[in-house]
Amino acid sequence: MDMELAGQAIDTWRLDRVVGQGASAVVYRAWHMTTGDFVAVKILRSSTRSAALPLCGADEARWLERCRHPNVARVYATGSWHGRDYLVMELMEQTLDSWLSRRPIPLAVVMKVSVELLAGLAAAHRAGVLHRDIKPANVGLARDGVAKLLDFGIATPLSQPLDAESTLGADDRPVVGSIPYMAPEVLKGGRATERSDVYSAGVVIYELVTGMRPFAHAQLVRVVEQILTRVPRSPSLIAPAVSQSFSRVILQALAKTPSRRFPSALAMLEHVLDAAPDCGDDERQVESARSVQTSEVRRLVGYGGM
Repeated sequence: MDMELAGQAIDTWRLDRVVGQGASAVVYRAWHMTTGDFVAVKILRSSTRSAALPLCGADEARWLERCRHPNVARVYATGSWHGRDYLVMELMEQTLDSWLSRRPIPLAVVMKVSVELLAGLAAAHRAGVLHRDIKPANVGLARDGVAKLLDFGIATPLSQPLDAESTLGADDRPVVGSIPYMAPEVLKGGRATERSDVYSAGVVIYELVTGMRPFAHAQLVRVVEQILTRVPRSPSLIAPAVSQSFSRVILQALAKTPSRRFPSALAMLEHVLDAAPDCGDDERQVESARSVQTSEVRRLVGYGGM
């Protein structure tokens, strides 16, 4: 059992407690036995590659290292322990998944987190990787409140996007990814692209501003049906404080047809910034966030510091 690993040592790190887990890995809080620094240690349940899970721990670490961006979690080390790959990573205080239970969230804060998520995603795409699993549980919040993209466990090279068979699989293969955040074309068997990652980011931002997903139902098959056929309600109808301009940006990211979405995370980021003045009554907070984020856009566009 994974819980039994608490207290054990992996190299120079001592495992403390489980802070997250999924189908492919379990994540522990741990500390360095010399410095006392806290980290996250992600231990893969299997080190065997497959069509749906193309990356081993070392592969995922290389992708994270290649991104090298303030809005992507840092990786410190990787290795193998009792036949299982592991990664030592930056420890997050919490994820958006837990943060979403705190309502209401000021719109200026939502805008800031949205831009940080999109900046991290743009950096990943520039590094040549599709994330394929953007969701609140995979967006961490560091101690200083900065949002960072996590978990590249089902990522794939941008130059070799996976098709329907490797994404959804046949009846004898499990679904890989998180259906409520999947783009329509991926659910229908199309290829994952930058625009499908943009769609997933749009779902997360929709959930941040409204407190609910654009498509939700107790039965997963109904969720899929809604994603494929229904138009989401405008966020401003659910949360009147949300501006029309910000709502339009989110809805464009959720367009059924990929060509009608933003062509990249960077393009969506710039449109979110354009909506920033409408995202709250605290003008100083909005202007401060906008100034920082405008510099971030320039750095991404110019590839400076990457």
